[in-house]
Amino acid sequence: MAEQAPVRPDVRPDVQAFLDALKAHPRQRFTRLMLALIRLLPDSVMAKSDLPVGEMAVDRKLTMRGPGGTIRLRLFDPRAEREPGPLVVFYHGGGFCLGSIATHAGLAAEIARSLDL
Repeated sequence: MAEQAPVRPDVRPDVQAFLDALKAHPRQRFTRLMLALIRLLPDSVMAKSDLPVGEMAVDRKLTMRGPGGTIRLRLFDPRAEREPGPLVVFYHGGGFCLGSIATHAGLAAEIARSLDL
């Protein structure tokens, strides 16, 4: 039987379950070779672990100039019309070396839905 972490009141039970699962099944370290091989995979392989985008009133592909060239952006809004106001910019995980809009679109869309109060 796997040893469970002590109960901590500052950690939600679902988060603790996730942390326990990570500890029980550690992943390989990301070496330069492993990162190079992962980058060869099509986005569809990495996106399999993402949520579906689901229904969204606005799902617009955009680009902007960046210091290293063109940056692809994607705008999600659960409302078709909205007054000007604050916005959230989501920078996907991946240590700035893995992933893309295609691999994290579902998560970004869910954040947009969740923050639409």
